[in-house]
Amino acid sequence: MGAFAVALSCHEEQLELCLRSQDEERQMMALGSLAHVSLALGQTETARERYEKLNELAQQRGDRIAECGALTGLGNIARGEG
Repeated sequence: MGAFAVALSCHEEQLELCLRSQDEERQMMALGSLAHVSLALGQTETARERYEKLNELAQQRGDRIAECGALTGLGNIARGEG
């Protein structure tokens, strides 16, 4: 669990820096990483929110690869709930 806490802290700091610098590409990377860690920690709703935000940004930017990653994450959550 300690490694996940460190990862979460690093990715949260990464997201904050990206938001301040308005770097949407790296913001998407941070959101994806945060969603993965949240899911690994069993924080399904937090992971869902982050994947949804990633998907929204990806669609706005026309980034089909990031959109695919977000939808894969959302699909994994849905599969786990089924």
